[in-house]
Amino acid sequence: MDSIINSIRSLFSTYGFRATAVIVATIILVNLIKKPIISKAKKSQAKTGVDKSVITKNITALPVVVAFALEFIIEMVVSNFNFAVIDFGTVVANAVLYGALAVATYEGVKKQLEAYSAKRNDETALTDAQTTTPNATAPATVVNSENKSQIVFSTND
Repeated sequence: MDSIINSIRSLFSTYGFRATAVIVATIILVNLIKKPIISKAKKSQAKTGVDKSVITKNITALPVVVAFALEFIIEMVVSNFNFAVIDFGTVVANAVLYGALAVATYEGVKKQLEAYSAKRNDETALTDAQTTTPNATAPATVVNSENKSQIVFSTND
């Protein structure tokens, strides 16, 4: 969890509050939009047999589109809805930057969470294996039925 906070703190110190807010909002909105699209694509693939990539091929542009929408809304509010004052070149440049940073931040945090989860699962599996290991002195019984062999350990619990 500290690594996630450090990632956001790094964004904040490098790009400022506005950029960090747009990046975090972009990550959240993209995931809220992307998950239903992917689930519908999987259902469509199962139903029709057409590859889901036909539907999901343009999802990679979604962070830039969402960042553009957020940055445009912010610029509209800051300029009191005066379109003549808005510098669209800056809005587009910021949207591309924020979209790329959102993807990079999301992937970095995702990898950190996967590593943490894997570590926790390994520790849990090790603990479970230690508590459920059969007693070495317990007799083993071999069961043979229908050409399948199975070794059954009895435990003294």
